[in-house]
Amino acid sequence: HSDVNLLIDDFYEQAFGEAKDAIRKLYEMWRGGPPLLDGYIAEWLEQLKVASEKTHSPQILARINDLKAYMHYVVLYHEFAKAQKGEQARKRLFQLLEYTYRIKSRNMIHSYALARRLANGRFPAAVLYKLPDKLRGKNKKTIKKWEIFNKKCEWQENKTELSDADIDSLFANDVNRYSKYIGTIKEFSNDLIVPRRKLIGVNDGRAKSDSYRYKVTFYVLFPKRTITVEFEGAGSLSLYDRQGTTKLMQINLRKGEKKKVVLKVPCVGLYRVITDGWYKIRFPDNIRYVLEASPRSPCQPMPYAGPMYFYVPKGCKSFTIYFGNRLIVKSPDGKIMKFLSDKQTSCAKIKVTKGNDGKIWSICWLTAGRFFFTDIPPYVSVSPNSILLLKGIK
Repeated sequence: HSDVNLLIDDFYEQAFGEAKDAIRKLYEMWRGGPPLLDGYIAEWLEQLKVASEKTHSPQILARINDLKAYMHYVVLYHEFAKAQKGEQARKRLFQLLEYTYRIKSRNMIHSYALARRLANGRFPAAVLYKLPDKLRGKNKKTIKKWEIFNKKCEWQENKTELSDADIDSLFANDVNRYSKYIGTIKEFSNDLIVPRRKLIGVNDGRAKSDSYRYKVTFYVLFPKRTITVEFEGAGSLSLYDRQGTTKLMQINLRKGEKKKVVLKVPCVGLYRVITDGWYKIRFPDNIRYVLEASPRSPCQPMPYAGPMYFYVPKGCKSFTIYFGNRLIVKSPDGKIMKFLSDKQTSCAKIKVTKGNDGKIWSICWLTAGRFFFTDIPPYVSVSPNSILLLKGIK
């Protein structure tokens, strides 16, 4: 509503003055809860730096400084989450707990809840793994000297609140350390078209499964105004225009339900379908469609769902996959690359050897999980014959 927009505008104006546009852009970057990746964190830090340079008002700078304090927490949490098991993870968790304790009066994060979960509850496996017994509690679930109500709690020993000058120094260091990651995550449009030339590359047939879980985004090319899809399981299906701004229909299924759903659109063209839950969905074999596999909308297939296919543009020297499962990537020349992950999210940079750019690659899941690309068009298809390419991509 327009009244809501006026209130939002008033918030940015009153709270951030000359820096309002820069802060608005930062908040837009955070919209939708993007994953914590080095490239995103680098962009957020840089945007906050730009905002702080837009004003000299002590009141506005104080608010921006609180956001800097929050961003350093994000950095510490991210670095703890990707730490190596054992001593490195323990050290980084200690830094995180101590820092949040020293900024608790700023009310930028729920310091108490964070500590209750990490210090009083069962520790993440990354912290407990291979730690010396003396650092573990008797029940081997907590570190007794770290528990929040322990009078000798080690990470609460430093009770000095961090000043604005302290925060500025930490923030400047974060900006400097993460600057090398700026530009590592590329944004791609969803202007998808039928390939104008015959694509060559690996072809192992259609995907063996149409099962997915959680939220998945499809882009479907409607050659006519209606398409019938098979939808089964516990979940929801929503049909949108290509940009996702106008919802055209939605259906919900309970566990065990199976329906043939008629998708109706105003005219032929590309549309967005978003599914969520634990379900199977099958489009007609003659329909071209792709699944999004981006940081903001990862692809989440079930075990042994592959093969699926993706296009590596001409001139591409390498690309990056983040994944939380066991998977196989096959290049157009038949070379197989296998990744086994025991972490929630792992990252692999794949070298594109000579002659394998501008062609179709495949990916196959051995276990359920999520994955996404950060530097090539983030779209996969269930068959080489259903692939769609970004307009303008060679």
